[in-house]
Amino acid sequence: MEFTSDHCANCDAPLPDDLSHRPVLFCSTGCAQLAESIRYRRKLRNEGREDDTEAMYGFRMKFLQALAGGYRNIRTTPEVRQAVIERAAGSCEMCGAPGAEVDHIDGPSPKLENLQLLCLDCHRAKTEARLRPAAAEERARIEHIFATRVRPAEPARLCDSSQWVASWRGLRRERAARLRARGIAGCEASSALHPPHAAGPTATEKAGVVPDGAPVGLLPGSQR
Repeated sequence: MEFTSDHCANCDAPLPDDLSHRPVLFCSTGCAQLAESIRYRRKLRNEGREDDTEAMYGFRMKFLQALAGGYRNIRTTPEVRQAVIERAAGSCEMCGAPGAEVDHIDGPSPKLENLQLLCLDCHRAKTEARLRPAAAEERARIEHIFATRVRPAEPARLCDSSQWVASWRGLRRERAARLRARGIAGCEASSALHPPHAAGPTATEKAGVVPDGAPVGLLPGSQR
């Protein structure tokens, strides 16, 4: 499995000599989230869950968001979530069905005025309306990722492997030690920057998918 010290675990780009760089083991949020989504997709296959439509939908959407540069996951507090539910009287604010998910109306702000309660169908429809078909170059990149990192039985990169969950903290400490030995100051990242779980992103029928679930639609940039 590929992993080169002081290079992005996902794309091999050199990492900056800066301990304050986030995320520590990746060159960008997009790369960190792409690796996370690949781990999740491989996990679904290994567990025989490729027929789990909810899990596959989640994978494909997060995968597409990562390809678009990553997304900010700003959690709303339980108090704010409850306020959204009470304001909507428990009903979807688009169709009136029972509400199921608190949705960000426009952008990642967790303020109450930027949140609404939606049912699952309306939430998906809203997300899918923002998809666009992938260009030929983008389709080729997606196919390359699936051919080299998703479909093979053995993971190509350490960050694609389930071993990553047990490895990244030690790799982060080793990188911090190397930089400090060279006199580079900064603060080490917290565990929140590399959550051990993985979830995943989606293309729709409108955008199209290849048979094994590789998405061929993309989300525009600046998605949450």
